[in-house]
Amino acid sequence: VYGPQQYSDKDVAKERHIDQQMREMEREIRKIKTKEILYSKMGDMKNAEKCHNEWKALFEHYKKFCEENGYSFYLYRVNVV
Repeated sequence: VYGPQQYSDKDVAKERHIDQQMREMEREIRKIKTKEILYSKMGDMKNAEKCHNEWKALFEHYKKFCEENGYSFYLYRVNVV
């Protein structure tokens, strides 16, 4: 049967919570990547490397979280322009 599917309030709340967590992780990854770029431009390679490792670990967590919850992850959402 085709047509609009009805979702319970509980299902909507669960999906909204997952989506909010994903967006928070994406914002945090972009923030850390930006710090890495700034440290790198300032010549502070120690802190740049620390930030690099931090966002890489968070990105792996983000990918795993997306996969566990049945969502795709998109690289453009964590890119720093």
